[in-house]
Amino acid sequence: MTSYVADSVWRNGRLVPPDISDKSLIRLPGTLMPGLHVYQDVFQAPVSFPVMDSGDFSATLVLDFGSSGAISTTPGTLTLNIDQLDVQLLPDAVAVQGPSLSQNISTRANVGTGDNVLIGGFIITGNDPKMVILRALGPSLPSTVNEVLADPFLELHDSTGALVTTNDNWTELSTADQTTLSDNMLTPGSNLESALVQTLNPGAYTVIVRGVGDTTGVGLVEAYDIDGGTTDSKLANISTRGFVETGENVMIGGFILGGGGGGFSTVIVRGLGPSLADASVADVLADPFLELHNGDGDVIDNNDNWMDDPNMQAVIDAGLAPTDPNEAALYEILPAGPYTAILSGVGDTIGVARAPG
Repeated sequence: MTSYVADSVWRNGRLVPPDISDKSLIRLPGTLMPGLHVYQDVFQAPVSFPVMDSGDFSATLVLDFGSSGAISTTPGTLTLNIDQLDVQLLPDAVAVQGPSLSQNISTRANVGTGDNVLIGGFIITGNDPKMVILRALGPSLPSTVNEVLADPFLELHDSTGALVTTNDNWTELSTADQTTLSDNMLTPGSNLESALVQTLNPGAYTVIVRGVGDTTGVGLVEAYDIDGGTTDSKLANISTRGFVETGENVMIGGFILGGGGGGFSTVIVRGLGPSLADASVADVLADPFLELHNGDGDVIDNNDNWMDDPNMQAVIDAGLAPTDPNEAALYEILPAGPYTAILSGVGDTIGVARAPG
């Protein structure tokens, strides 16, 4: 007469065979008798299942033919037929978080004149009007940025190209709009910088940043969703066209995911250049290179040619495949937080490009 143990244990991130000398294990006692017999029972392993969404799981049946009490085991032969193993996973109920929403989207680039001003486009989806804050910054950019745009001028256009409104200096806004900027801690750092507070219907919009008097320099265009997700509308996309140079004057796009359900969000980031020539844009960036960084500055991913990316099919399925194989695209599933997309030219080439959407 002997006993058997059927169990497994979770160690170092995986299920491993148990140590039969470990008295803390759940043991399934029984008796192996000569002849043909059926042994049946149910056991649970491990006692407290770890929280995991994927992995390799295994369990082990251990037969112990050591002595039991004063009775010794006579050497012999054991034929063990396992007719059926039933495995049932009973996970606890979980609360699935809805995706985070885009709360802020911005792009920094060199602002030129003519076709090389900074042109941003964004889309509001849904059914309800959404309050947004738009800003054009220059003088308050960090001191490490050289040759900033000294006096930005901001224009907002609707999907027909019609001018909605403009602003040169944010201090010229109404008292109510200035209070909204202050309440949301979005007051520009210089009186020469521009801002708009607008409640907009769903649709596509274009923001143009230029320098007063055709001045040039590095500028930043920003769009903020400030209604806190209280409407069913979303700030769904932004794309900015500007002149990509080298060093500090590459194109830098930033976005913040948060609010909403607080869960993960699917994001597609693109860097376009050659295809802009189809819209009669001159001096396009011939071969864009795209990097995505997290809030700590670490590179999450990068791409040169979008068709080389492992998630190429996901970009196609979303209807956002670039039309030129030299353009770049990244498909990411990201937690809430701040992110930065950097667009440069392969081999330090320069030209007009559009990013991050």
